[in-house]
Amino acid sequence: MIRPADALDVQMALARMTRCRVSIHDLTEYEARYTIAFKFLLTLDEDELNVLAREVDSPSQFKEAYDTLKYQCLTRPDYLRER
Repeated sequence: MIRPADALDVQMALARMTRCRVSIHDLTEYEARYTIAFKFLLTLDEDELNVLAREVDSPSQFKEAYDTLKYQCLTRPDYLRER
């Protein structure tokens, strides 16, 4: 089960790292969806979110963990491509 406090910590760490606006798009018990810079959707399941939440206090380790996850979790929605 995803803890809302962990989801918020990851949101703030993502905003610091990317220097973009990050918002929680959808938060359920088993999945968290973030919108990054109004363009990208980052969908994390419980395990992936926990990996990032453990590294929130260390920016370099957080970036490494994010870099390993972003290729499988980061998408650009089709409706944005049509603009």
